Amino acid sequence: MLSHSSNKVLAIDPGPLVSGWVLYDMVEETVDQHGIEENNELIEIIEPNTNKWPMAQHLAIERFEARGMPLGESSIETIIWTGRFAQAWLAQVCWVRRREVKLHLCGTMRAKDSNVNAVLGDRFSAGQGMRAAKGVKRAPGPLYGLKSHSLAALAVALTFAETKHEQ
Repeated sequence: MLSHSSNKVLAIDPGPLVSGWVLYDMVEETVDQHGIEENNELIEIIEPNTNKWPMAQHLAIERFEARGMPLGESSIETIIWTGRFAQAWLAQVCWVRRREVKLHLCGTMRAKDSNVNAVLGDRFSAGQGMRAAKGVKRAPGPLYGLKSHSLAALAVALTFAETKHEQ
């Protein structure tokens, strides 16, 4: 069981129905827990008064950014859930924009998800890539089991830890 600690950040990549999350230890530079949960379940997990899961000291959520196009229903649902997660936390939330993630990890805002994932793979496998970082069931790597939304949440956690934590 994890304890409350100021060196842990819970990072969320929100979605309209499900959201990815990671609990990242900023000192050990490890992923302690991760998952992709239905939003109704995730909001119960992050509420501090539920005692369902010992929480991190910090919450970092990827912030929605409009890109000049009309918003669709799924974007609106994602924005609503993002606000609900922040409200449930009952403390300060750090908002991390996707462009901040791309710029911090890849050095350019033109980076795609595949570029961000490649950087994550290299960072957690001493430059050997995502395959080595994930590993296999009989020899799991430090990112074993992380996929799509939880990888995006890890990118949010790293950006928070390395650029915003001390602010």
